[in-house]
Amino acid sequence: MSGPDNLGAAMGLVAAMGGHLHGKHDRPPGSEVVWFGCARLADASRTAERARRLGPESAMRKPLRSD
Repeated sequence: MSGPDNLGAAMGLVAAMGGHLHGKHDRPPGSEVVWFGCARLADASRTAERARRLGPESAMRKPLRSD
């Protein structure tokens, strides 16, 4: 899987995670949008790491809720 070519492209992806729409007449993303994107990226990274550590076997054994 390939990543972004440069830092500007990477920041654009983070800004998109923070809610920046990259519209034709939109201004560049601000620090708050980038901050929200970084927070979402960190959450996704932690979730992926936990899922990787648990593995598919434990996910099948433990239900998320007992209904």
